[in-house]
Amino acid sequence: GHVGTIPARRVREVVEKLAAEEVQQGWFVAPMGFAVDARAYAEQHNLRLIDGSVLLDQLSDLPTFALPKVLASLR
Repeated sequence: GHVGTIPARRVREVVEKLAAEEVQQGWFVAPMGFAVDARAYAEQHNLRLIDGSVLLDQLSDLPTFALPKVLASLR
């Protein structure tokens, strides 16, 4: 894979932690993206993967006045 892409092993670890906490679904944000097998595993385990392009799409859908508030909350 590319440097910075998240491998399936890391996605499995997140799924296992969510299961241990009895969380039914979740999301994993990784701006550089995910390996193909990581995407397949996440899809099977109700984990939404959000890469840089998805994140930018979601931010661009926000009203202009909301963007500074959302970005400030990420710190």
